[in-house]
This record gives sequence, C-alpha cells and structure tokens, in this order.
Amino acid sequence: MGAIFNKAYGQTPTGLSAVDVLNFALKLEYLESFFYQQRPTTGLSAANAAALTTIAADEANHVTFLRTVISSLGGTPVAAPTAATFDFTAGKGTNAGPFADYRTNVTTYLALAQSFEDTGVRAYKGAA
Repeated sequence: MGAIFNKAYGQTPTGLSAVDVLNFALKLEYLESFFYQQRPTTGLSAANAAALTTIAADEANHVTFLRTVISSLGGTPVAAPTAATFDFTAGKGTNAGPFADYRTNVTTYLALAQSFEDTGVRAYKGAA
C-alpha cells in the first residue's frame, strides 16, 4: 500500500501501439468494473450507495467505450475475464487475504475503491 503515495510520471515511449495501450487500459477497466459490481449490500449510507451505483455504471461504460475504440482501430479487445480472475482480498488467488471482509465491511471496501481509483489515475498519467 505504500506505493500508492508515490507520484506517477509519464514514461518514455516504448514502441507500444495505440491498441496495446488501450488494451492495457481495458484490463484496468475490467478490474474496476468487476470491483464495483461487488459492493457491500448493507452498511452503506444512501449517498455512498448512490455514488457507487453511478461509479459502477461509469466503469461499465469505460469498458464498452474502450472495446469500441480498440475495434474501430482494427484491434482485438482483450477478452473479458471472469469475476473469479480477480482476488480483491489481496490473497493471491485464495480470496482469503487481508481484505477478505471487503464485501461486508464498508470501510475496507471504500479504502480498496480509493486504491483502485488512485491506481487508475496513475496508470493513465503514466501512459499520457
């Protein structure tokens, strides 16, 4: 988690194509989209529940948008993973990591959401 406090800087181009970069972004959007689909069902304030509903819809729209753009460029969008692909508990595939309560503990869920959003911003800034 200490890495989330580091600054993100643009990198020297590596020869990746636009489709390569967009597919990387699509992978990140899949992660965020799946995460927001699995929010806690209890313990959220009405305001948080409404905000998370909006964010979940936005993330799904990002996936659709990127898939459309990649296809329009003649590329093949990376396949959508299954929900089981992601272990949001940080348990290395066991779903029993230190954040195992993310579906029932609103504080844990919101902390993870902030981490994913920060990661997304850093990834996009690095690719700019």
